[in-house]
Amino acid sequence: MELRQMEYFKAVAECGSINSASKVLHISQPPLSYAIKQLEIELETKLFDRNSQGINLTESGKIFYNHVIDIMSRTTSAIRETKMSGSKTIYRFGLTSSVVSVATPLFAKLIKENKDIQLEIYEGNTYKIQELIKEGSIDAALIRTPVNLAGIQSITIKSEPMVKVGINNNCENIIAIEKLSNANLVLYRRYENLILNTLESNNIKTNVLCECDDARSAIKIAQSGIGEAIVPKTIAESQKCNYSQIDCQDLETKILLAWKNDTRFTRKIIEYIKLKITSCNF
Repeated sequence: MELRQMEYFKAVAECGSINSASKVLHISQPPLSYAIKQLEIELETKLFDRNSQGINLTESGKIFYNHVIDIMSRTTSAIRETKMSGSKTIYRFGLTSSVVSVATPLFAKLIKENKDIQLEIYEGNTYKIQELIKEGSIDAALIRTPVNLAGIQSITIKSEPMVKVGINNNCENIIAIEKLSNANLVLYRRYENLILNTLESNNIKTNVLCECDDARSAIKIAQSGIGEAIVPKTIAESQKCNYSQIDCQDLETKILLAWKNDTRFTRKIIEYIKLKITSCNF
């Protein structure tokens, strides 16, 4: 299998037709169709479903597409790093959306104080970032607990409480967990088990009205007037909304610097982050 075949496959998948892809690639349709057919033969599976409307990825095609995107991204990175050899060192970082507000000041300081590096940021959910770490596709990542750390090394760079956000928030600085009794909750699935298990262990009954896949969405939905969202403090602060901190040690999340292998690159960045944890106002 060649990179050229992957490039052809990616173009067809994104264009939705051989005709459109051939124009993007500046080649005629027959060799493009032949390349895709040979790829399917090599992989021993159909990559596209063809119909009068065009072509769509099969389930196998969707899986292969994700791998192609990753491979081509890494190839581009490898070419860039090779060309930059002797001038700059590339660090590949993974981020989840919930740590961006914490990572920004850290990365700003890192770049300003180290002119010989270049950052490549890879974003995704926690599970995707975990896979990138384990594969060695990235050097390190900032992720939040709860997370499965099997096969991954980590240090804590920030611990923070969970807070309550809602349209009728009374803006008390700190509230007892008992104040959540009979609350209508909007839950971010990432913390669903943590929140519900903590409430149950404290004999607090609530009503779950809505679940979603992003803490920012949970905040917006709660602010529409239907309930209360429980999210990490820095996420609430990044959305510039009123909140009340929940006084409960079990309702806490940690931001971790995670990595797999100790290399000179990871050792350098780990030592740098350890040094800057307090100065970055974490």
